[in-house]
Order: sequence, then C-alpha cells, then structure tokens
Amino acid sequence: MMRFLKWLPVILLGMLLILMFSLFERYPHARWVGPSGMAATDAYHAVGLWLNRLGAQPHRMLTLSELSQLPPQATLLLGDRRDKIISPQHVDQLLDWVKRGGRLLVEAEQPGETDLLLEALQIKHEADNEAHEAADVSQFALDGRAFRVQFMPYQNLEASIQQAEWHVKDRFGLRVVHLRMGKGRITVMSNFDFMVDNALARHDHADFLWYVLNQGGPPSPVWVGAIIEGESTWQLLARTALPALITTAILLLAWLWHIAPRFGPLQPEPQPIRRRLSEHLAAVGRFWWQHGLQANMLNLVRQWVMQRIQRHPTLAPLPTDQLTTQLAERTRLTTLDIDHALHGQPKRSEAFLRCMQALIRIHQSL
Repeated sequence: MMRFLKWLPVILLGMLLILMFSLFERYPHARWVGPSGMAATDAYHAVGLWLNRLGAQPHRMLTLSELSQLPPQATLLLGDRRDKIISPQHVDQLLDWVKRGGRLLVEAEQPGETDLLLEALQIKHEADNEAHEAADVSQFALDGRAFRVQFMPYQNLEASIQQAEWHVKDRFGLRVVHLRMGKGRITVMSNFDFMVDNALARHDHADFLWYVLNQGGPPSPVWVGAIIEGESTWQLLARTALPALITTAILLLAWLWHIAPRFGPLQPEPQPIRRRLSEHLAAVGRFWWQHGLQANMLNLVRQWVMQRIQRHPTLAPLPTDQLTTQLAERTRLTTLDIDHALHGQPKRSEAFLRCMQALIRIHQSL
C-alpha cells in the first residue's frame, strides 16, 4: 500500500498529460522571420539560386574591370545604385558589348538620380507622385504567352515606343522597354522589385524574368551586377578628400618627428631647484610693486626698524635730530638719506629702492 502511494503522484501527472494532449488541438502557424545569411545582404541571392537550378550559369560581377571579361553571347543583369561609380567610358563599353551580341537587362536608377546609361538610350525615368495606391497585377502577352506581373509604380519610364520591339505598360505608366541594338538587345525596366527576395515566387514573375533573359532561346550565362564595387576605400578618399589626406599625413609626420627624440632610455628626473630666501623676498617685492602696494610694504619695514630702535638702550631716548645723526654715523649714510628712509614718501621706483636699502642698513647696524 505504501509503495502505491509513493507512485500515485507520478500516475496522476501522467494521466493529466494524456488528458491535456487529447483535448488540445495542434495546428501549424507560419511566421515571417526575414532573410538570413547571404539573402540578408544580397537582394538577388534568390535569383542566383533560381538561375543556377535552371542551368543559366550565374556569375557575380564585383568590379567594373570585369566588364571587359563579359562573353559576347552572355546576359548582364545590371541593377540600380551604380550612378556614383559608372562613367561615360563604362557606358560606351557596355553598349559596344551589346552591339556585338550581348544581352543587357538594366534597372532604372532611383528617382532623382542621374542615369548615364538610360541617357545614352534616350530613356528618362521620373517619379510618379500620384501612384499612392497599391500596385496592380499587370496582365499582358508576349509572343503568345500570357504573364501576370506586379510592378512597383513609384517611377515611370519615358521613351519612344516606336523604336521598341515590345514594351509593357500599366495604368500608372511605362514599365518595360525592349530595344534591339546591333546583334544584341537591351531591356530597360522601371525597377527590379518583382524579382528581389521572395517576390520572385509570386504570380508569373519567374516565368517573365526567364522570358526576358532568353527570349525563347536556350539558356545563356547570366552575369549579375546588381551591386558593383567600382572603387576601393583609398580610391574614394583620394578622389573626394585628397587635401584632407595630405594635411593629415603632414601632421602625422610632424608629430612623429616631434616625439622621435623621446625614444630610447629614460633620462633621470632632475632634482628640484631650491630657491634662496633672497629670491623669494625679491618675488614678493615684485608682486607688491606690480599691484601698487609699495607704500604698505615701506610702512611695514619702517615699523620693523622702529621697533628695533625702540628696544636699543642708547638710541631709544634720543630725540629725532640726534637719532638721525647717530644712525648716519652707524650706517655711513647721509642724514638726508636717513630722514628720507624714516619719514619720506618716495614717488619713483629709484627713490623707493634707496629708502628700502637705507632701512635695511639701519636694521643691520643696530
């Protein structure tokens, strides 16, 4: 009986768990967690994986120097944000490659940004400030094939449709223009939003992109140049902040030259200089004189001397005239100097110094 009671809580807990799992209903719940890894930094990562699965042999273009390495029959997918690094020479190089048989799929720059490539093709891109509604799903047909594609309507293309082999237009404006140039072709789109991240899996986006890349022909190598790094950090600084770099280098060299003699063994600390009492008194005197307190200093010295005279047994009872004569004999000064030292009011610094010297000699003679 006791063993049964010991296991009773475990039995009750097991029955409770069985009852809970039998009463609750389990159902799946999907939650968007966002991209990670390469997909978090590369908006065209899904396009690359999809092209690789279809045998299109995708390559990633990382620098502008790779433009000269493009195969004649390849397809280049060129995204926006290239206006800061692409030059007219690069545009001419791209167009020459297209004329030799290359296929270029290019995205218009952001609204308000200069687009040298579209300017060379006489195509404009402008923001659509009236497109505040949600993007429509455009339905159109190309070569007898129907497509449903959702384009973002934040900007429109402006081009001569008569020169285009085909184009796509919705109620907001022109979205795609396809041109023939020499042996190759160029497809200009208002934006690539329909193919980035998970948008490629919606509607007929993947089928439409495959049609644009191959035009019904066999798959060709695709070079993805959505993010082009045209300049290194040092090249960018040299182009935009060369004076600041030169100034910084000069200041750094001057600082190194200044601290260079300090390198090596440490020198012993010098002993503190011991000042003499006379130097301290001279400094005090200069302080009093600079602040107009010389009269107070003279009175203090006179009181100090008179207190010494009053304590002298032979000089204390003498009247002023006899005291002046006795002090003159003791100090070998004139009676006039003694009188000025004890009672005069010097106006100039020379007279003040003579009075102070006389008072000191009087004190030393007592």
